[in-house]
Amino acid sequence: MLNINLTVVYWYLFLLNILTFALFGLEKRFQDGGASRIPEWFLLVLAVLGGSMGAFFAIYIFTYKKDRPKFKYGILALYAVQFAICVRLGIF
Repeated sequence: MLNINLTVVYWYLFLLNILTFALFGLEKRFQDGGASRIPEWFLLVLAVLGGSMGAFFAIYIFTYKKDRPKFKYGILALYAVQFAICVRLGIF
């Protein structure tokens, strides 16, 4: 078993998912307003680093990029894999 402080992991995942959710919302607002945009690769990197749950909920709450397969199915698959890893490691 890994010797990690679970409190740190919980805070990391919580803050990263909040950040990811917020940036997806900002990107949707920037898209509608014509302001400078947040690159897709950056949003995907945040999801890969552990923010997939925030990305998944943001896609459906903000109805942002729901028609693009890498967001619609890729984020869902990434969320499932990350959840399975967390369960296997005993984090959840």
